[in-house]
Amino acid sequence: MRIFAQAIVKRSGRPTRMNHVHGPSKKWCRKFFARNPQLKKEGQIVLIQAG
Repeated sequence: MRIFAQAIVKRSGRPTRMNHVHGPSKKWCRKFFARNPQLKKEGQIVLIQAG
């Protein structure tokens, strides 16, 4: 998930506070899934297969 989010940010070219070397933090990932519960675990598998 973290690598996927990092790739999206790099492609967008928009300014961000995310660390481009290490990607989003674990805290960011937890909060993202809290905001988007439909993407938990099952969604991760779909995103990996789609990539």
